[in-house]
Amino acid sequence: MWVCERDGTKVSAGEFCVKCVEYLESRPDASNMSADQKSTEFEYWWGQLKIPFDLMHERLEKLTNRPIYTHELGMRSLDSFLQDCRNW
Repeated sequence: MWVCERDGTKVSAGEFCVKCVEYLESRPDASNMSADQKSTEFEYWWGQLKIPFDLMHERLEKLTNRPIYTHELGMRSLDSFLQDCRNW
Protein backbone atom coordinates (compact mmCIF):
# COMPACT_ATOMS: atom_id res chain seq x y z
CA MET A 1 0.00 0.00 0.00
CA TRP A 2 1.19 3.50 -0.76
CA VAL A 3 -0.32 6.96 -0.35
CA CYS A 4 -0.47 9.36 -3.29
CA GLU A 5 1.25 12.59 -2.33
CA ARG A 6 -1.07 14.61 -4.59
CA ASP A 7 -4.37 13.79 -2.92
CA GLY A 8 -3.69 11.36 -0.08
CA THR A 9 -5.45 8.45 -1.78
CA LYS A 10 -4.43 5.04 -0.43
CA VAL A 11 -3.43 2.82 -3.34
CA SER A 12 -2.77 -0.92 -3.26
CA ALA A 13 0.76 -2.05 -4.11
CA GLY A 14 1.17 -2.55 -7.84
CA GLU A 15 -1.82 -0.32 -8.62
CA PHE A 16 -2.04 3.27 -9.86
CA CYS A 17 -3.83 6.25 -8.37
CA VAL A 18 -7.25 6.49 -10.01
CA LYS A 19 -7.55 10.15 -9.07
CA CYS A 20 -4.22 10.94 -10.75
CA VAL A 21 -5.39 9.22 -13.95
CA GLU A 22 -8.55 11.34 -13.82
CA TYR A 23 -6.42 14.44 -13.19
CA LEU A 24 -4.26 13.62 -16.22
CA GLU A 25 -7.32 13.21 -18.42
CA SER A 26 -8.59 16.65 -17.37
CA ARG A 27 -5.33 18.51 -18.11
CA PRO A 28 -5.40 21.17 -20.84
CA ASP A 29 -3.57 20.82 -24.13
CA ALA A 30 0.09 21.57 -23.45
CA SER A 31 0.23 24.04 -26.35
CA ASN A 32 -2.23 26.23 -24.42
CA MET A 33 -0.16 26.24 -21.22
CA SER A 34 2.49 28.70 -20.06
CA ALA A 35 6.08 27.56 -19.63
CA ASP A 36 5.63 27.69 -15.85
CA GLN A 37 2.48 25.58 -16.01
CA LYS A 38 4.18 22.96 -18.19
CA SER A 39 7.23 22.85 -15.93
CA THR A 40 5.10 22.52 -12.80
CA GLU A 41 3.10 19.67 -14.29
CA PHE A 42 6.22 17.90 -15.59
CA GLU A 43 7.72 18.10 -12.11
CA TYR A 44 4.54 16.61 -10.65
CA TRP A 45 4.74 13.49 -12.86
CA TRP A 46 8.48 13.05 -12.20
CA GLY A 47 9.42 10.49 -9.55
CA GLN A 48 7.02 7.91 -8.18
CA LEU A 49 4.91 6.37 -10.92
CA LYS A 50 1.37 7.44 -10.06
CA ILE A 51 -0.23 6.47 -13.39
CA PRO A 52 0.52 3.85 -16.06
CA PHE A 53 3.91 4.47 -17.68
CA ASP A 54 2.55 4.84 -21.22
CA LEU A 55 0.16 7.62 -20.12
CA MET A 56 2.90 9.44 -18.20
CA HIS A 57 5.37 9.10 -21.06
CA GLU A 58 2.90 10.48 -23.59
CA ARG A 59 2.09 13.45 -21.36
CA LEU A 60 5.76 14.26 -20.73
CA GLU A 61 6.34 14.30 -24.48
CA LYS A 62 3.45 16.73 -24.92
CA LEU A 63 4.79 18.99 -22.16
CA THR A 64 8.24 19.15 -23.79
CA ASN A 65 6.91 19.12 -27.37
CA ARG A 66 9.41 16.47 -28.41
CA PRO A 67 9.94 12.72 -28.27
CA ILE A 68 11.43 11.48 -25.03
CA TYR A 69 13.32 8.23 -25.31
CA THR A 70 12.78 6.01 -22.30
CA HIS A 71 16.48 5.84 -21.48
CA GLU A 72 16.48 9.65 -21.10
CA LEU A 73 14.20 9.36 -18.08
CA GLY A 74 16.97 7.57 -16.20
CA MET A 75 19.90 9.56 -17.59
CA ARG A 76 18.81 13.19 -17.69
CA SER A 77 18.17 15.45 -14.74
CA LEU A 78 14.77 16.88 -13.93
CA ASP A 79 16.19 20.38 -14.51
CA SER A 80 17.12 19.53 -18.10
CA PHE A 81 13.57 18.38 -18.81
CA LEU A 82 12.14 21.50 -17.16
CA GLN A 83 14.33 23.55 -19.48
CA ASP A 84 12.78 21.67 -22.42
CA CYS A 85 9.32 22.62 -21.13
CA ARG A 86 10.31 26.28 -21.01
CA ASN A 87 11.98 26.40 -24.40
CA TRP A 88 9.05 25.81 -26.72
